[in-house]
Amino acid sequence: MKKSILILSAAVSLLAYPAFGQTISATGTNATINPGSGSTANSTISVTVSGANSIGDPNSLNLLIATPGTGANSGVSLFNVFVFSLVSPYDNKNSTSSTSNRSTFATAGDTANSGNTVSTTTLDLGANVSTTAPSIASSGSTTISVDVLQFTSLANLVPGSVYRFFATSGGPTDAQGSWIDNTANATFGLNTTKGTPLFTITVVPEPATWSLFGLGAIGAFGLNLLRARRTS
Repeated sequence: MKKSILILSAAVSLLAYPAFGQTISATGTNATINPGSGSTANSTISVTVSGANSIGDPNSLNLLIATPGTGANSGVSLFNVFVFSLVSPYDNKNSTSSTSNRSTFATAGDTANSGNTVSTTTLDLGANVSTTAPSIASSGSTTISVDVLQFTSLANLVPGSVYRFFATSGGPTDAQGSWIDNTANATFGLNTTKGTPLFTITVVPEPATWSLFGLGAIGAFGLNLLRARRTS
């Protein structure tokens, strides 16, 4: 009986090991945007590798961005996006000056990306290494900035709205996956969770809205002051 328990414990340990191994995740900086059509917002994309290094040095990030297909947080038909600038040593896979390099969120998500509940870009928003690939620490955590994405609003946005964007799931075996290539041309999928925001873009209130906030605050202060005088 003890032997069976020991063998079972060893098997469970082996199965559990990958869950506690290296993780590769992409992050983006949250941004704000004005409500008018044609407004822009930028998000800096970084990759973090944590744990014992098994990927070597990253040669490229292959990245598709997605947004919810419907709902209040969906950026479908509201934005286009392109690689605005690169962070050395990365360079762009496509020409940043070309308007054809801009992508909208019109492609329905596939099985690995929540079916039709998400909409993805058709443009790879990652980047290649132009010179020597950045080094990843043998253990611990390393974060590398890759590029800056620029979002342009295609319509007037509702002040106060929050739009969510995330990296696609699926890895290199998926047509809409996001992953890393290393210098030996091996591929490694990102440890993404469906629907977890990579970053958000929040529409700032219009000046008139801020004025109403200010008047409301002044009114509340005056009311409290009047109450205090009456009770004193």
